[in-house]
Amino acid sequence: MSLTSNNTSSPLASERVFRTLSLAVGLGGTVFNLLEVQAALGETTDIRPWYGYAAMAILWGTPALLAVFAAVSPLAVLRALAATTAVVFPIALTLWIPNMTVSVMPLSASPWLLGLIAVPTSMAALAWSVRVAGIYTVAVCLGGGILRFVSGGGGYAAIALQDTLYMLLVSIIFLALIQTTRRIAGQLDVAATSATDEAIREARNRATEREDARFNALVHDDIIATLLAAARPSNGADAMLRQQAVAALEKLEELSSGRIRTKPYTALEFVARLRSTVNDLATGVPVQVALLSALPIDAAIASAMSEALAEGLRNSLQHAKPKPGHPEVSRSVEVTLSSVDARVRLCDSGQGFIASRVGGERLGIAVSITGRMAAHPGGYSSVESTADGTNVVLGWKRP
Repeated sequence: MSLTSNNTSSPLASERVFRTLSLAVGLGGTVFNLLEVQAALGETTDIRPWYGYAAMAILWGTPALLAVFAAVSPLAVLRALAATTAVVFPIALTLWIPNMTVSVMPLSASPWLLGLIAVPTSMAALAWSVRVAGIYTVAVCLGGGILRFVSGGGGYAAIALQDTLYMLLVSIIFLALIQTTRRIAGQLDVAATSATDEAIREARNRATEREDARFNALVHDDIIATLLAAARPSNGADAMLRQQAVAALEKLEELSSGRIRTKPYTALEFVARLRSTVNDLATGVPVQVALLSALPIDAAIASAMSEALAEGLRNSLQHAKPKPGHPEVSRSVEVTLSSVDARVRLCDSGQGFIASRVGGERLGIAVSITGRMAAHPGGYSSVESTADGTNVVLGWKRP
């Protein structure tokens, strides 16, 4: 059961209840102790002073401290105070007989420790789990009964038994009340957390639905309309632009219909798809293939590498400028398939670019290349650009 809260302005129910119980047990224990003051002082001559006053100081002091600090101290400190009382009490019971200065206590003079036995058992219920506190309560009450019997010289067995049953009854009542209250508070925390999580999920779903509606409207009203216009031969667009528009429409149709390929690509199918991707965007770009293995390629990886290659080639076609003294930019694609990995390398001889100068709003490399490959297990990529040209490497390590 958690007794901590991550929000100090609105503590958990279990924390609030624990502090309230600490105050109640501390005040109640102090009252019980005050009722035993006269008996304890009257028996100071029957036990050694150091033992008697040390037991009074600890067993009477910790409940008072618990009440004083219940509202302000960390919960760990409150549990430590409660546990201190619970631990010291059985030690005091054990040491009573060795520290008696009389051989037998009179019938009317029961050890004053037994009059406040409900205090340490309540402390145990506050500090520990119900099982540990229950075992502790039974053991301490039995120990109190044995002390009552032995301190009376062994002649009051019936009275010792009655006292034991009475101590058990009172202690178990307090144990049940405290543990039940803590359990209910914990259930309230669970219910509150569940309700909060449900509200968060509902809000997230509503936000997602709104964003989906906006995205669908954008795709339908703007993107598709633009692609349809670009795909028409009569609109004056060049052949490359029309090809890109047609390919984009095919991909949108594929996504909307759910006809996404899941069957792995053979090595030859994968190479053919890469060649088609290059030829759709540019003519005269050589594709060199090193087929070292005929193992198949995962469909998702094949799509990711093909789309990342397309993005890299588009970037090169749009932005790569010829170096001084060179009339044009040369480009090439190298495909290597082995039993270890699949690797695609796109090279151009343009002037290159400085990555730090690419604006954050330009998502081609970060999302369409690096992000796309990193989204798949085993996928990796790198983009290196110098004054001598740009190299884009796409790869996938086989599992």
